[in-house]
Amino acid sequence: MKPKRSMLAATGVGAAAAPFLLTFSINAAAGPNGCESRTNNSTATLLECVTLEGVRQHQAALQEIADANGGTRVSATPGYDRSVDYVAGKLRDAGYVVSVLLQMLIFLTPIFYPVERLPTAALQAVMRLNPLSVVVESARAVIMYDRTPDWVWLGVVTLVGLAALQLGYVWFMKTRRGFADVL
Repeated sequence: MKPKRSMLAATGVGAAAAPFLLTFSINAAAGPNGCESRTNNSTATLLECVTLEGVRQHQAALQEIADANGGTRVSATPGYDRSVDYVAGKLRDAGYVVSVLLQMLIFLTPIFYPVERLPTAALQAVMRLNPLSVVVESARAVIMYDRTPDWVWLGVVTLVGLAALQLGYVWFMKTRRGFADVL
């Protein structure tokens, strides 16, 4: 990847992460408004707890991650993985229950880039294991390039989805008596 493209990609990842960091940033020193001990469940209460100092701390932490990983946090690199871990950790610390796997699937879905632009065939194959990736790529092929979708990958994703559905159903039927106690 060319240096300018790396910088643009790193900037894009930083811009994508910024809303999360700005929205969920918690004031390090709880002031009179008690940001750390109250439920910040609205935009107004969250914004009371966002400070410039807190945002700058996140920027510095993300820059340290980039510096420690060859100056980049581009998708599918160790810098990106560490950035996601940092953001997910901050969200957990803030008390938000977030499905990191679901977020990873969404962020790793090739909405703004085709899978073919990834550097290696192995990475492209791994990316295609994301069921959303296959659907997005198929829609792109039909809508933008007037091609037929990749029926093999769509078939694989469909079969895996059906197998997961069947396994989930079998598990649920075996354990459903215990759900009344839990709920």
